[in-house]
Amino acid sequence: KLKTGLGYVEADVKMNLQDSMAFSRYDGKIKLQKFKLGKLLGMESVLGTLDAEGQLKGNGFAKKSANIDFDGKVSEIYFNQYLYHKIALKGNFQKQLFKGAVAVKDSHLLATMEGEINLRQSKPLYQLDGRIERADLATLHFTKEAIRLKTAFDVDLSLNSWDDLTGRGFFQDV
Repeated sequence: KLKTGLGYVEADVKMNLQDSMAFSRYDGKIKLQKFKLGKLLGMESVLGTLDAEGQLKGNGFAKKSANIDFDGKVSEIYFNQYLYHKIALKGNFQKQLFKGAVAVKDSHLLATMEGEINLRQSKPLYQLDGRIERADLATLHFTKEAIRLKTAFDVDLSLNSWDDLTGRGFFQDV
């Protein structure tokens, strides 16, 4: 177990280091505890710590050059002032673009979705399709009113905060 400035990292990973870290390769298992993902991605206002483990394969270490395939479980992640639990995640993060699938079995959110999250612009873009079986929007800090939601969705949104949200959304069977 290694303690870093971003959190705890435990790994069983084969590494092939090159002179340029962008070309260095890795493949194996990783476990993160209290990892400051928001700090790493420059999104500390909405994204906090992460506890996760899974299979990792990729190359590069900088957020602008990394190409990482991940298949694993997030036991908890702090997002939008709420600590989510029980998330399965499979996808690829490449040059600040995540493409993949997510399944959430949190006590206040039961959902599945797939799509991409683009962090390349100053205003991140979210293009997601999925199904929410249950969401308690007030507990998740999306509304002040007690609203429970169940729906299928297709969204194409861009935002840094809820005040500057732009885009479109299609919701079915609400």
